[in-house]
Amino acid sequence: MPSSSRVRSGRDLVRLKGVGASAVGLLLAIAAANPAAAETDLFGRDTLSGVLDARLSAADGETSFLDGGLGKTQYSGGGANVAVRPTLDLAALVWRPQLGGDLGASVTAQGQSGQTHGIDLAEAYLQYRPVPHSATRFGWRVGLMWPPASLEHDGVGWTTTRTLTPSAINTWISEEVKGVAAEAFVSRDIGGHRLSVTAAAFGENDTAGALLTYRGWALDDVRATAFGTSPLPQLRSDSYLRLPDDTQPVVNLDGRPGGYAKLEWRPPAPMALQAFVYDNGADPGAVKDGYWGWRTTFADLGLTARPGAGVEVLAQALAGHTYSGPYTSRGWRNDVDFNSAYLLATEVQGRHRFTVRGDAFEVKNNAAPVFGEHGEHGWSATGDYAYALTPNLSLWVETMHVWSGRSERSSADLLPGQPQNVLQIAVRAAL
Repeated sequence: MPSSSRVRSGRDLVRLKGVGASAVGLLLAIAAANPAAAETDLFGRDTLSGVLDARLSAADGETSFLDGGLGKTQYSGGGANVAVRPTLDLAALVWRPQLGGDLGASVTAQGQSGQTHGIDLAEAYLQYRPVPHSATRFGWRVGLMWPPASLEHDGVGWTTTRTLTPSAINTWISEEVKGVAAEAFVSRDIGGHRLSVTAAAFGENDTAGALLTYRGWALDDVRATAFGTSPLPQLRSDSYLRLPDDTQPVVNLDGRPGGYAKLEWRPPAPMALQAFVYDNGADPGAVKDGYWGWRTTFADLGLTARPGAGVEVLAQALAGHTYSGPYTSRGWRNDVDFNSAYLLATEVQGRHRFTVRGDAFEVKNNAAPVFGEHGEHGWSATGDYAYALTPNLSLWVETMHVWSGRSERSSADLLPGQPQNVLQIAVRAAL
């Protein structure tokens, strides 16, 4: 490990211990000062939950980006052969203390295969959600969190409940779109319709866009943590520029705030529509500890529908733009447009759940070719079967085929178009 990485790792571990102690102290102080002490519940049975996810994977195709390649999944294939490996994919513990009245908190600690630190914070925020007494509802939350953009991550500890692997869109949200935010929402019932507006200001997300540019889209369930880093592919056509070997998703480089907003409509029918916009406000010329700022904006549209008993359909489409410095006579060194969409259908029949999903994705390179060939296009098809052995234990099987075309592979003597097949068998336990 380079010396700079060791220094950064040590500094992050000190910060992790300090932040953890401070968070616990803050919650205890709030609870002690709250006059509604009778409603305070810090360590009761209902305040703790968690998930354990153990997997056996079999994959062919190219090397994963997690191992230095340009592969689109978290599992490195065996080329024309099949690589088989067992992993403890995720262990997450969620603490949701009630601090009195309508004030609560949520703290998620996780350990995951390939994570920088053995245990790290995934989320940590205060939340105020009063019981509604009229057609208008409101609330807020403040802290480290993912924005409310994903339609798939509705399980304990930001897990997916329909597939083992999220779509390309929500993979990227999990990997790079997270910060420290102050978020508020208000909703109102009007003639059988419910309209909701959520808005937030945030920081600590100045590098969102680095993975999407240097690696492109991916399909994995690796999630950003407070102090972790994500590796960048080593087989890059711009490697001579001596860029960092990794990117840190949760980091502040310039002190400038970003913002996001979400509008949701729930008509008097089993469906919901959402529109989400995001701008991290980062300075694309800022640089600190080897990391450059990335100015990233995107818009997302989502649909959830339940056309029949046990049947659900999800769809999302996202389009955005990201660029990063330095600025040169040929323009920004990194400058791409990106877009992706998916359609998912799932059905529950007793203890059985069947899910299919199709994804399409694209990255358009706007920078001068001398800075790297970062354009790509591709698609994937995913099928899942889950069986509930008990209310808290389930068995999963997922098969996924991914194809992507990326001209940058030619610099590593690889064919630009690469297919990959991944089979996963998982046992997931809810705690």
